[in-house]
Amino acid sequence: METRDRILEATGKLVKQYGPKKFTVDELAAGLKISKKTIYQQFSSKENLIACYIASAIACNEEGDEAILAAPVDAIKKLRMLVHATHTYPLPVSLLQDIRQYYPEQWEKVEELKHFKFKIFRQVAQQGITEGLFKPEVNWTILNRMIKEMSNMYMDFPFLMEQGMTVGKSIDASLDILFFGIVKEKAKTE
Repeated sequence: METRDRILEATGKLVKQYGPKKFTVDELAAGLKISKKTIYQQFSSKENLIACYIASAIACNEEGDEAILAAPVDAIKKLRMLVHATHTYPLPVSLLQDIRQYYPEQWEKVEELKHFKFKIFRQVAQQGITEGLFKPEVNWTILNRMIKEMSNMYMDFPFLMEQGMTVGKSIDASLDILFFGIVKEKAKTE
């Protein structure tokens, strides 16, 4: 693995542990057993390092989502794969909160990633309609908005902690409600 990739991977671990503001380049260098000079030969500043990590994470997300879109599986499996995808450079929810607060330029790129993900979602939804798995009469504009609002819930750490849920479990619960609703089959026929 190249030095730059090793630095980015270690940055991701420290950012996940401490947040982008609290980790130090000294910790990064010590953990990698390299000098700070080596880090600064690759990245001009800590802010540049964070920006490069976020750019790598976004690119990794997009490439992964495109690969899932091309996978030879049905639309329901693709949706589950999309929401549970793991990436080389993840964007943990805790990082997203800090990016929004401290790195507005990078936040714009995260917003662009959200739009990209919704475009992928629409393509999977269309596949599901074609496959006869999804109802064509669903108002996809409303559903798209619902999913955007649900994604905000996944970034609400206090709420998730209050409920004793991880992000993954809250996503699964949301998908179950989305796919299967709240009305029992018996009640649908009454």
